[in-house]
Amino acid sequence: MNREWFNDIMSEEAEYVESFEPKDEASAKIKSELLDYFRQHKFEARKPGESDFTAEEMMQLQETVHKRYTTGLAEIPDTDDDVYYDAEECAAILNRCLQATGMAEAGWVCSVNAKKANPVTSIDNLALYLPSNTRRNAYELRKLWLHEGEVHIRRGFNGKKTGVAPLAEGTANYADVEEGLGVLLECIEAGSIKDSPAYARARDRYITAGLALGIDGVPKDGRQTYEIMWRLLALRNAKNGEIPREVLSSAKNQATVHDENAFRGTNFAMPGVIYSKLKVYYEGMRGNIKYIKQNMHRLDEALDDATMG
Repeated sequence: MNREWFNDIMSEEAEYVESFEPKDEASAKIKSELLDYFRQHKFEARKPGESDFTAEEMMQLQETVHKRYTTGLAEIPDTDDDVYYDAEECAAILNRCLQATGMAEAGWVCSVNAKKANPVTSIDNLALYLPSNTRRNAYELRKLWLHEGEVHIRRGFNGKKTGVAPLAEGTANYADVEEGLGVLLECIEAGSIKDSPAYARARDRYITAGLALGIDGVPKDGRQTYEIMWRLLALRNAKNGEIPREVLSSAKNQATVHDENAFRGTNFAMPGVIYSKLKVYYEGMRGNIKYIKQNMHRLDEALDDATMG
């Protein structure tokens, strides 16, 4: 991992914890526990993290994305945010996206798979799998399509057409290139980097990986990583200095998802041994921000290059 980036992120967390003003017993206790952690582990920010886009750049990016991907996006219903679709309905909508963009003709299918905890694109099986508990509104489906359809599936679709094995299967470091671009397209759809749930998800995964690997100096097992992570999330999502039961429950659920993502396929009781894909979302996002900023004058060509295979 990039230690400087991890230190930058954790120094932001430490500043937030220090300035947080608890209004109930639960939040006061959690703040005290986190302060104990930050007293033992010092993080000094080097400089601000990844730069955001200007308002003008973000507007240009949104216009490019909506124009470029309009064929698939047009298949997603224009419904209000309070209208949610279940897993089967989401799969049906995404299959229409695949059909409209010509990828269904190449064999690509979206289906519900009860064994999956997150949406998964399989290049080998020409499949996009959705967990059986999937529940998304139209806005969330647009972000899902941009990430899974126009990045993962498109890259696999384009790569297989070349007949060149490395382009079809993925060249070195393709995981962070793809995941980072997927996260970035979600942020562009949201209209912001820092305020996007996709950014928060990538950043929290990076924190989880850094805690587990011991970038703060002490490798941790699954339980130790979880105990720090849910407290950070609970304090960050507190409401007016208080942590209601639903916020506490949500923080623990989110921390569990990140923890299982990190320690899947490993021994939860063994400190410092994780599935390291967890870190590529944030690292890839930063790489893609840099790439796009360098190519604002040729966005369509740059996106073509990024998904050629």
